[in-house]
Amino acid sequence: MQLASSLRNLGRPQDSLALLDPESTTVGDGLDDAVVVFRALALADLGRHPEATASLVHALADHLPRYTASAHRYADALLAADGRGGSPGTH
Repeated sequence: MQLASSLRNLGRPQDSLALLDPESTTVGDGLDDAVVVFRALALADLGRHPEATASLVHALADHLPRYTASAHRYADALLAADGRGGSPGTH
């Protein structure tokens, strides 16, 4: 996490993503949300704002008991509108 963040801060968001993309966000090791956040920041630095936002919404959706399903659908809609379709694998 720290290396990915440092790479991003050094202007190397692609290298940051290369470290974070293989990391699972379903392990339950306490770092799942951190992976999503730092990955979203790198995506935003690369101009991939809909994908960054969708990944954050997917991660937050699981913390919204009354709105989980609709939040996931809205996040998927962001990706579909961006031409990426589907989910970034965060739910």
